[in-house]
Amino acid sequence: MFLKKMLDGWLNIDKPLGVSSAYVVRRVKKLLLEGGVKVKVGHCGTLDPAASGVLPIAIDEATKLSNYVTGSKKTYIFTIQFGAKTDTADKEGEVIETTSNFPATRDVLEKVASKFIGKYMQRIPTYSAAKLKGKPFYLLARQGLEVPERSKLVEIFDLKLIDCDLDKRAATYEVECSKGSYVRTLAEDISSSLQTLGFVIELKRIKVLHLAIKDSIPFSALEQKDALSKIKFLETESLISHIPSISVTLQEARNVLQGKQLYLNMPDLDLLWLAYNRRIVSIGQIKNGIYHIFCNFNLINKNVDNS
Repeated sequence: MFLKKMLDGWLNIDKPLGVSSAYVVRRVKKLLLEGGVKVKVGHCGTLDPAASGVLPIAIDEATKLSNYVTGSKKTYIFTIQFGAKTDTADKEGEVIETTSNFPATRDVLEKVASKFIGKYMQRIPTYSAAKLKGKPFYLLARQGLEVPERSKLVEIFDLKLIDCDLDKRAATYEVECSKGSYVRTLAEDISSSLQTLGFVIELKRIKVLHLAIKDSIPFSALEQKDALSKIKFLETESLISHIPSISVTLQEARNVLQGKQLYLNMPDLDLLWLAYNRRIVSIGQIKNGIYHIFCNFNLINKNVDNS
């Protein structure tokens, strides 16, 4: 009965090490099917098996919002091991270079962080999901093919040292960064700025929008009997509170769902969503007083449909 009432929304899952994001999606799909419900399930912001932490899982209509969540700020905690460089920039790879030069004090580890605050051109790592002619870089690299050197503009909103062990030649940082930032590349760039080499030995995402690790659901909870009936779902709208919204009438909602034009006496807005009775009706933009639909949703009262 619970599942039939809750067919859309989000799960804040704490993905463990050694498990792919796709595997988490499959597990949620399986649980829903076991409950007699067949709906779309997806995730936002891939975490590879060597990383852990917050993985937003979108269910049914929430999957339409994946791009707007994936493009949000994210926060990570990562630990750098100084003294070597690997081909994957983490402990999963092969060591390709070493150095005997290491950071000597906590002070230098703290001060280097300020150099990276703001926008900078970041090298896209060889082992990444970036594509060349439709093929991911990591696949090309594993096949022994040449991967082009490319960079992209990213933004670091905050970066701070939270711990270090000079004896073990390791430092742990917390970073808040923009969509598309590569934490492993950031670790290499920090190391380079310290005139040493380094690679990531631990990477955990602790926040996506307002989804925090402290509120996440352990993946192990998905293995329990009747798991989804015991787990807290978040409303579809809960992850777009950072996007402007306006309320519309029942008739306006019906018109939008039928694809009719909606005239709004408002300035231009590149992105906003329309709400009826606090449920999302549509997401789009305003240009010259006219609302332009990006995507419609079927979440409000049954008498509001696009038929």
